[in-house]
Amino acid sequence: MGVAEVATRIEKLPLQQKCFLAWLAVVFLVCFCLLVVQPEPQTLVVTSPESLRRKKALEGTPYSPVECCPSIAGLENVSSALQPEQMVDSNKFYTVTIFTIGADVEMLRTMTRRIGACDKIDRILILWNTAATPPEPSFLAAGQFADRIVVVQELRDSLQNRFLLVPAHARTEGIVSIDDDMTGISCEELDGLFDRWRDAQQCAVVGPTVRTIEGRGRAAMGAGATNPYLVSVGPQPYRLLEYVQRDSRPPHLILTNVAIYSRCMAVVYSHVLPRFLIGYVDTLMNCEDILFNFMLHSFTSGVRVKASSHPDRLHAPREQRHNRQRQSISLKDKYAHQKKRDACVMYFTRVLGDIRQG
Repeated sequence: MGVAEVATRIEKLPLQQKCFLAWLAVVFLVCFCLLVVQPEPQTLVVTSPESLRRKKALEGTPYSPVECCPSIAGLENVSSALQPEQMVDSNKFYTVTIFTIGADVEMLRTMTRRIGACDKIDRILILWNTAATPPEPSFLAAGQFADRIVVVQELRDSLQNRFLLVPAHARTEGIVSIDDDMTGISCEELDGLFDRWRDAQQCAVVGPTVRTIEGRGRAAMGAGATNPYLVSVGPQPYRLLEYVQRDSRPPHLILTNVAIYSRCMAVVYSHVLPRFLIGYVDTLMNCEDILFNFMLHSFTSGVRVKASSHPDRLHAPREQRHNRQRQSISLKDKYAHQKKRDACVMYFTRVLGDIRQG
């Protein structure tokens, strides 16, 4: 039956049947659009003031941390509202944050007593990410240095508390993030990170642990078949990317197990990043450090700088770490961890753009 014959038959139908067929056609078209024709995700990129940063670098004038973060309406007001009552000189002092789930209080105490007397530290924020009772500052640091210890407890278990809890408690612009098993770190190494950060005009993430993102072509199948932790975004296949434990130049990712960054970046992370990205990280219980690097790339004019310290030397002794329950990971869990990290770099690249460019 040809098209002309079908059209002739439809023309001869009663008006009521014509209306019914038209309604069916509209329903089919709407369903088709909803199920098949999905738009590509909008790239959420705030233009970074690169020209201003280059201009000030050539002039040799200071580059303000406010300019490091994006000019978004209301952001400065939010940042000011989150500040403690009294800020201190960010050219002389920095804040240390130690993220912990309370797995080993003695290990935490070893670290705080080691760095508690560092001259340039203003505060040591213990980000206590568990409902268990936290230790007293007097237990964590000796004598007068206990006054530097501030324990911030968050009952909601989230890896992102290492950033979300910072703005309201840090009195400096420079924030040194440390995991609680980095007991080998010294005052000299912390001061070295601080100096490198200041040399980068306070608009950088500086750390010794670097990771690489490598491309592997494009996925031939759906997101779920490629990686069970990926979410479907549009009909186009994901570009296959891998999170690789290898150095890259320039660094693609600076891990925040030991790193220094600007306080305003924590404000951007907690108040500018889209909530669905925050939710994705909470769902996986992974990748908050990867998201932080993508945020740095897409929402600030900051750069990633590799520090000279060797990250393995900063960890607690191997036998001490292996006694911790959270470090007793089966091969299956390690495989899942790697797949989650791969999924994160693919998903964040799809939504926020390629971190390897620029």
